Amino acid sequence: MKVKEITPGARVEGVYRLSYKDLKQKKTNVDENYLALGLADDTGEVEAKAWENVEELNSSFQKGDVVKIEGRATSWKGNVQVVVEVMSHASPEEIKALMPRSPRNLETMEKEWLSLVEQVENEYLKTLLMKVWNDPELREAYCSAPGGIKIHHPYVGGLLEHSLAIAKGAYLLWCKVYPDLNKDLLIAGGLLHDIGKVEEIFWKESQPEYTDQGRLMGHVMLGGQILARLIGEIEGFPPELSLKIQHIVASHHGEPEVGAAQRPMFKEAVLIHFLDEMDSKLSGFDVFIQKDNTEGNWTAYHRWFERYIYKG
Repeated sequence: MKVKEITPGARVEGVYRLSYKDLKQKKTNVDENYLALGLADDTGEVEAKAWENVEELNSSFQKGDVVKIEGRATSWKGNVQVVVEVMSHASPEEIKALMPRSPRNLETMEKEWLSLVEQVENEYLKTLLMKVWNDPELREAYCSAPGGIKIHHPYVGGLLEHSLAIAKGAYLLWCKVYPDLNKDLLIAGGLLHDIGKVEEIFWKESQPEYTDQGRLMGHVMLGGQILARLIGEIEGFPPELSLKIQHIVASHHGEPEVGAAQRPMFKEAVLIHFLDEMDSKLSGFDVFIQKDNTEGNWTAYHRWFERYIYKG
């Protein structure tokens, strides 16, 4: 049973991630405890309580664990709440099944990636792109990484989906609006602007988490390092072209206060930045609306976007 399907009075059986776990004292008896839990999946989060076997459950499970739950749903102060009767560790297969995935077909996206690379005429940029694709470990990381932790594309295949959106958008704008721009640089920049996320984020069971290097350095710096390494393996790669593709990675967040190493300083970098911002926000809206349980035409307040989102 998905979180969004849980209604008061229903029996609850499903696999969920523990988004939080707090040991608390019962108000009616300070000598007894209960567990306050958050049960989450790709459709949302619901509050839960465990009243029995509290000490055993508290020592056996941690925040972030993927668990199998049996229980019943009730209503408490107008909100759905699950009373946990049985909680056990999920199997590896159940954990994998819980991992959120891109709504787009992975094989289709891979074909689109290669199709875009075919549009690249510059031999050095094409070689750079194919070095990513022909490295089994790097390709697997690129295709399975999320686009972010929570805000946008936070699911398996999210990085690939997001990168395709940027590259396809840039290519279409070159075709229809800005033919004076460098098409090859736009496609390569779109596909590679977030490549640092393959080292910034990893999957901890069913939840994306930051790696140590991700927290310490961030994907902009990590992406620059990855590109520098790959470019260094390509004999005769033009220095100016190297600077330009690395600048797109360094500047795609637009402003230093939001993570850019530099502001975009040429037109192709400006275009990649605004496409990145647009696609991230559109995905962020979709993710938040999907998980929002507020009735009516408006979501709850989104702290990151600093606004309510209209659903009507």
